[in-house]
Amino acid sequence: MQPQFEPQQSVARSRDALGSLIDDLAKAIAGMSTGDRAELRRGTPDDPGSPAFWKLAVTHLAPRGFVDLQDASLATLGRWVVILGALAELEGLHNPRARLGRALAEAGYSELRLTRLLRAEGNQLLDAVRQAVHFLASKGAEVDVAEVARLVLSNSVRVRRAIASHYYAAQES
Repeated sequence: MQPQFEPQQSVARSRDALGSLIDDLAKAIAGMSTGDRAELRRGTPDDPGSPAFWKLAVTHLAPRGFVDLQDASLATLGRWVVILGALAELEGLHNPRARLGRALAEAGYSELRLTRLLRAEGNQLLDAVRQAVHFLASKGAEVDVAEVARLVLSNSVRVRRAIASHYYAAQES
Protein backbone atom coordinates (compact mmCIF):
# COMPACT_ATOMS: atom_id res chain seq x y z
CA MET A 1 0.00 0.00 0.00
CA GLN A 2 1.36 3.39 -0.96
CA PRO A 3 1.27 6.38 1.41
CA GLN A 4 -1.41 8.98 0.68
CA PHE A 5 -0.20 12.42 -0.35
CA GLU A 6 -2.22 15.54 0.27
CA PRO A 7 -0.78 19.03 0.02
CA GLN A 8 -0.36 21.01 3.16
CA GLN A 9 -1.62 24.56 3.10
CA SER A 10 1.27 26.58 4.55
CA VAL A 11 4.34 27.51 2.54
CA ALA A 12 6.30 27.07 5.77
CA ARG A 13 4.76 23.61 6.10
CA SER A 14 6.73 20.86 7.69
CA ARG A 15 8.15 18.36 5.28
CA ASP A 16 6.00 15.26 5.07
CA ALA A 17 7.35 11.81 4.16
CA LEU A 18 7.14 12.53 0.43
CA GLY A 19 8.74 15.96 0.77
CA SER A 20 11.58 14.50 2.81
CA LEU A 21 12.07 11.73 0.26
CA ILE A 22 12.16 14.22 -2.63
CA ASP A 23 14.74 16.35 -0.78
CA ASP A 24 16.93 13.26 -0.28
CA LEU A 25 16.47 12.11 -3.87
CA ALA A 26 17.46 15.56 -5.16
CA LYS A 27 20.71 15.32 -3.20
CA ALA A 28 21.33 11.75 -4.37
CA ILE A 29 20.74 12.68 -8.03
CA ALA A 30 23.06 15.70 -7.72
CA GLY A 31 25.79 13.27 -6.63
CA MET A 32 25.25 10.88 -9.55
CA SER A 33 27.34 10.78 -12.68
CA THR A 34 26.24 12.82 -15.68
CA GLY A 35 25.47 9.55 -17.46
CA ASP A 36 23.14 8.40 -14.68
CA ARG A 37 21.38 11.77 -14.60
CA ALA A 38 20.95 11.62 -18.38
CA GLU A 39 19.46 8.11 -18.05
CA LEU A 40 16.93 9.44 -15.56
CA ARG A 41 16.01 12.37 -17.82
CA ARG A 42 15.51 10.05 -20.80
CA GLY A 43 13.52 7.43 -18.87
CA THR A 44 10.06 6.56 -20.12
CA PRO A 45 7.15 5.41 -17.97
CA ASP A 46 6.74 2.19 -19.95
CA ASP A 47 10.38 1.16 -19.40
CA PRO A 48 11.69 1.60 -15.85
CA GLY A 49 14.73 -0.49 -16.69
CA SER A 50 17.65 1.90 -16.40
CA PRO A 51 20.32 1.14 -13.80
CA ALA A 52 20.08 4.72 -12.50
CA PHE A 53 16.37 4.25 -11.80
CA TRP A 54 16.89 0.94 -10.00
CA LYS A 55 19.74 2.34 -7.89
CA LEU A 56 17.37 4.98 -6.51
CA ALA A 57 14.43 2.59 -6.24
CA VAL A 58 16.46 0.15 -4.15
CA THR A 59 18.24 2.73 -1.98
CA HIS A 60 15.48 5.32 -1.47
CA LEU A 61 12.01 4.31 -2.63
CA ALA A 62 11.74 0.74 -1.33
CA PRO A 63 13.30 1.27 2.11
CA ARG A 64 10.81 4.08 2.82
CA GLY A 65 7.82 2.10 1.61
CA PHE A 66 7.07 4.14 -1.50
CA VAL A 67 7.55 1.14 -3.79
CA ASP A 68 7.28 -2.58 -3.07
CA LEU A 69 9.88 -3.96 -5.46
CA GLN A 70 8.38 -7.45 -5.25
CA ASP A 71 4.88 -6.31 -6.15
CA ALA A 72 5.14 -2.94 -7.92
CA SER A 73 3.02 -2.51 -11.02
CA LEU A 74 4.45 -1.07 -14.20
CA ALA A 75 2.11 1.93 -13.71
CA THR A 76 3.56 2.63 -10.25
CA LEU A 77 7.13 2.27 -11.47
CA GLY A 78 6.32 4.46 -14.48
CA ARG A 79 5.11 7.26 -12.23
CA TRP A 80 8.39 7.12 -10.33
CA VAL A 81 10.33 7.17 -13.61
CA VAL A 82 8.62 10.51 -14.36
CA ILE A 83 9.31 11.88 -10.87
CA LEU A 84 12.98 10.87 -10.90
CA GLY A 85 13.29 12.25 -14.43
CA ALA A 86 11.82 15.54 -13.20
CA LEU A 87 14.38 15.68 -10.39
CA ALA A 88 17.19 15.00 -12.86
CA GLU A 89 15.93 17.62 -15.32
CA LEU A 90 15.40 20.17 -12.56
CA GLU A 91 18.76 19.47 -10.93
CA GLY A 92 19.70 22.42 -8.77
CA LEU A 93 16.20 23.90 -9.13
CA HIS A 94 14.36 21.88 -6.46
CA ASN A 95 13.20 24.34 -3.81
CA PRO A 96 10.69 23.15 -1.19
CA ARG A 97 9.34 26.72 -0.85
CA ALA A 98 8.68 27.29 -4.59
CA ARG A 99 5.08 26.29 -5.23
CA LEU A 100 4.45 24.54 -8.56
CA GLY A 101 1.55 26.77 -9.63
CA ARG A 102 3.48 29.95 -8.84
CA ALA A 103 6.58 28.65 -10.62
CA LEU A 104 4.56 27.87 -13.74
CA ALA A 105 2.89 31.30 -13.73
CA GLU A 106 6.12 33.20 -13.15
CA ALA A 107 7.87 31.24 -15.90
CA GLY A 108 5.12 32.18 -18.38
CA TYR A 109 3.39 28.81 -18.68
CA SER A 110 0.18 29.41 -20.61
CA GLU A 111 -3.26 29.03 -19.09
CA LEU A 112 -4.17 26.57 -21.85
CA ARG A 113 -1.22 24.33 -20.96
CA LEU A 114 -2.10 24.57 -17.27
CA THR A 115 -5.66 23.51 -18.04
CA ARG A 116 -4.41 20.51 -20.01
CA LEU A 117 -2.04 19.59 -17.19
CA LEU A 118 -4.72 19.79 -14.52
CA ARG A 119 -7.30 17.85 -16.55
CA ALA A 120 -4.94 15.11 -17.71
CA GLU A 121 -5.05 11.60 -16.32
CA GLY A 122 -3.07 8.41 -16.82
CA ASN A 123 -0.39 8.51 -19.49
CA GLN A 124 -1.57 11.93 -20.67
CA LEU A 125 -0.81 13.28 -17.20
CA LEU A 126 2.67 11.79 -17.26
CA ASP A 127 3.32 13.37 -20.66
CA ALA A 128 1.93 16.74 -19.52
CA VAL A 129 4.06 16.67 -16.37
CA ARG A 130 7.18 15.89 -18.38
CA GLN A 131 6.41 18.82 -20.69
CA ALA A 132 5.79 21.18 -17.77
CA VAL A 133 9.04 20.08 -16.09
CA HIS A 134 10.97 20.62 -19.32
CA PHE A 135 9.42 24.08 -19.62
CA LEU A 136 10.40 24.99 -16.04
CA ALA A 137 13.93 23.66 -16.53
CA SER A 138 14.34 25.66 -19.75
CA LYS A 139 13.36 28.81 -17.83
CA GLY A 140 15.62 27.98 -14.87
CA ALA A 141 12.59 28.15 -12.57
CA GLU A 142 12.85 26.79 -9.05
CA VAL A 143 10.03 24.48 -8.00
CA ASP A 144 9.09 22.10 -5.21
CA VAL A 145 9.38 18.76 -6.97
CA ALA A 146 7.37 17.20 -4.13
CA GLU A 147 4.34 18.99 -5.60
CA VAL A 148 5.14 17.48 -8.98
CA ALA A 149 5.32 14.09 -7.28
CA ARG A 150 1.97 14.61 -5.52
CA LEU A 151 0.36 15.42 -8.85
CA VAL A 152 1.85 12.31 -10.47
CA LEU A 153 1.13 9.93 -7.58
CA SER A 154 -2.37 10.99 -6.61
CA ASN A 155 -5.61 11.59 -8.38
CA SER A 156 -6.45 14.27 -5.85
CA VAL A 157 -8.61 17.22 -6.70
CA ARG A 158 -6.99 19.03 -3.74
CA VAL A 159 -3.55 18.75 -5.36
CA ARG A 160 -4.86 20.15 -8.63
CA ARG A 161 -6.77 22.95 -6.87
CA ALA A 162 -3.65 23.96 -4.95
CA ILE A 163 -1.64 24.18 -8.17
CA ALA A 164 -4.37 26.23 -9.88
CA SER A 165 -4.83 28.56 -6.93
CA HIS A 166 -1.09 29.29 -6.69
CA TYR A 167 -0.91 29.81 -10.47
CA TYR A 168 -3.74 32.36 -10.55
CA ALA A 169 -2.63 34.05 -7.31
CA ALA A 170 0.80 34.59 -8.87
CA GLN A 171 -0.78 36.11 -11.97
CA GLU A 172 -2.70 38.59 -9.81
CA SER A 173 0.38 39.78 -7.93
